[in-house]
Amino acid sequence: MLRVADARAQVSSIVGVERIGLRYVLEIRVPVGVDGRVNWGNWIDEQLLGPYRIAPGGLSLTEWQGAAVYREPQPGKSLILRYGPGVGQALDQSYHLRRITPPQTGPFFLMDIDSFWTPVGAPFRNTTGTRSCPP
Repeated sequence: MLRVADARAQVSSIVGVERIGLRYVLEIRVPVGVDGRVNWGNWIDEQLLGPYRIAPGGLSLTEWQGAAVYREPQPGKSLILRYGPGVGQALDQSYHLRRITPPQTGPFFLMDIDSFWTPVGAPFRNTTGTRSCPP
Protein backbone atom coordinates (compact mmCIF):
# COMPACT_ATOMS: atom_id res chain seq x y z
CA MET A 1 0.00 0.00 0.00
CA LEU A 2 2.88 2.37 0.64
CA ARG A 3 3.81 2.25 -3.07
CA VAL A 4 0.27 3.32 -3.90
CA ALA A 5 0.52 6.23 -1.45
CA ASP A 6 3.91 7.19 -2.93
CA ALA A 7 2.48 7.17 -6.46
CA ARG A 8 -0.44 9.31 -5.30
CA ALA A 9 1.96 11.75 -3.60
CA GLN A 10 3.71 12.32 -6.95
CA VAL A 11 0.50 13.87 -8.31
CA SER A 12 0.03 16.25 -5.36
CA SER A 13 0.90 16.29 -1.69
CA ILE A 14 -1.04 14.12 0.75
CA VAL A 15 -2.13 16.00 3.86
CA GLY A 16 -4.22 13.28 5.45
CA VAL A 17 -5.38 9.70 5.17
CA GLU A 18 -8.91 8.65 6.08
CA ARG A 19 -9.02 5.38 4.16
CA ILE A 20 -6.76 3.34 1.89
CA GLY A 21 -8.25 0.48 -0.03
CA LEU A 22 -8.63 -1.64 -3.12
CA ARG A 23 -12.00 -2.22 -4.73
CA TYR A 24 -12.82 -4.78 -7.41
CA VAL A 25 -16.25 -4.63 -9.08
CA LEU A 26 -17.22 -7.47 -11.40
CA GLU A 27 -20.41 -7.68 -13.45
CA ILE A 28 -20.94 -11.34 -14.38
CA ARG A 29 -22.96 -11.43 -17.59
CA VAL A 30 -24.31 -14.65 -19.10
CA PRO A 31 -26.79 -15.52 -21.87
CA VAL A 32 -30.45 -14.92 -21.05
CA GLY A 33 -33.05 -17.66 -21.48
CA VAL A 34 -35.88 -17.68 -24.03
CA ASP A 35 -38.02 -15.87 -21.44
CA GLY A 36 -35.47 -13.02 -21.25
CA ARG A 37 -34.33 -13.98 -17.75
CA VAL A 38 -31.20 -15.61 -16.36
CA ASN A 39 -31.29 -18.76 -14.26
CA TRP A 40 -28.47 -17.69 -11.94
CA GLY A 41 -28.43 -21.14 -10.34
CA ASN A 42 -26.66 -22.41 -13.47
CA TRP A 43 -23.82 -19.90 -13.05
CA ILE A 44 -23.52 -18.76 -9.41
CA ASP A 45 -22.95 -20.85 -6.27
CA GLU A 46 -26.20 -21.53 -4.42
CA GLN A 47 -24.87 -19.93 -1.22
CA LEU A 48 -24.80 -16.52 -2.93
CA LEU A 49 -28.34 -16.69 -4.32
CA GLY A 50 -30.22 -15.93 -1.08
CA PRO A 51 -33.90 -15.16 -1.73
CA TYR A 52 -33.62 -15.90 -5.46
CA ARG A 53 -34.85 -19.48 -4.92
CA ILE A 54 -37.82 -18.57 -2.72
CA ALA A 55 -39.64 -16.03 -4.92
CA PRO A 56 -43.44 -16.38 -4.49
CA GLY A 57 -45.32 -18.08 -7.33
CA GLY A 58 -45.80 -15.91 -10.39
CA LEU A 59 -43.14 -13.39 -9.31
CA SER A 60 -39.56 -13.20 -10.45
CA LEU A 61 -36.90 -11.64 -8.28
CA THR A 62 -34.92 -9.36 -10.59
CA GLU A 63 -32.73 -7.32 -8.23
CA TRP A 64 -31.46 -7.58 -4.66
CA GLN A 65 -28.11 -7.18 -2.95
CA GLY A 66 -26.43 -9.04 -0.11
CA ALA A 67 -23.46 -7.82 1.89
CA ALA A 68 -20.95 -9.57 4.12
CA VAL A 69 -18.50 -7.61 6.29
CA TYR A 70 -15.25 -9.23 7.43
CA ARG A 71 -12.87 -7.63 9.92
CA GLU A 72 -9.32 -8.57 10.86
CA PRO A 73 -8.35 -8.77 14.53
CA GLN A 74 -6.11 -5.74 13.95
CA PRO A 75 -8.35 -2.61 14.19
CA GLY A 76 -9.10 -0.73 10.99
CA LYS A 77 -8.69 -3.58 8.47
CA SER A 78 -11.90 -4.74 6.78
CA LEU A 79 -13.32 -6.38 3.68
CA ILE A 80 -16.87 -5.95 2.41
CA LEU A 81 -18.37 -8.30 -0.18
CA ARG A 82 -21.51 -7.06 -1.94
CA TYR A 83 -23.29 -9.46 -4.28
CA GLY A 84 -26.55 -10.07 -6.08
CA PRO A 85 -28.35 -9.84 -9.42
CA GLY A 86 -29.05 -6.51 -11.07
CA VAL A 87 -30.11 -4.96 -14.36
CA GLY A 88 -28.15 -2.35 -16.33
CA GLN A 89 -24.77 -1.66 -14.78
CA ALA A 90 -23.30 -1.79 -11.29
CA LEU A 91 -21.56 1.61 -11.37
CA ASP A 92 -23.44 4.85 -11.87
CA GLN A 93 -21.62 6.88 -14.52
CA SER A 94 -21.43 9.88 -12.17
CA TYR A 95 -19.87 7.80 -9.34
CA HIS A 96 -16.18 8.32 -8.48
CA LEU A 97 -15.27 4.76 -9.55
CA ARG A 98 -14.71 4.52 -13.29
CA ARG A 99 -15.21 1.64 -15.72
CA ILE A 100 -12.35 0.35 -17.88
CA THR A 101 -14.73 -1.27 -20.38
CA PRO A 102 -17.79 0.18 -22.14
CA PRO A 103 -21.04 -0.16 -20.15
CA GLN A 104 -23.39 -2.99 -21.09
CA THR A 105 -27.12 -3.40 -20.63
CA GLY A 106 -29.26 -6.27 -19.38
CA PRO A 107 -29.00 -8.59 -16.38
CA PHE A 108 -25.77 -9.14 -14.46
CA PHE A 109 -24.62 -10.67 -11.17
CA LEU A 110 -22.58 -8.29 -9.03
CA MET A 111 -19.42 -9.28 -7.16
CA ASP A 112 -18.07 -6.16 -5.41
CA ILE A 113 -15.02 -6.73 -3.18
CA ASP A 114 -13.95 -3.70 -1.13
CA SER A 115 -10.82 -4.28 1.00
CA PHE A 116 -9.57 -1.33 3.05
CA TRP A 117 -7.67 0.10 6.01
CA THR A 118 -8.90 3.04 8.06
CA PRO A 119 -6.83 4.62 10.82
CA VAL A 120 -8.12 4.21 14.35
CA GLY A 121 -9.08 7.56 15.88
CA ALA A 122 -8.51 10.84 14.07
CA PRO A 123 -7.49 10.73 10.40
CA PHE A 124 -3.72 10.45 9.96
CA ARG A 125 -2.10 13.77 9.03
CA ASN A 126 1.39 14.19 7.65
CA THR A 127 2.77 17.30 5.97
CA THR A 128 6.28 15.92 5.37
CA GLY A 129 5.46 12.97 3.10
CA THR A 130 4.14 9.46 3.15
CA ARG A 131 7.11 7.60 4.61
CA SER A 132 5.89 7.91 8.20
CA CYS A 133 2.56 6.29 7.32
CA PRO A 134 1.86 3.32 9.65
CA PRO A 135 2.24 -0.18 8.12
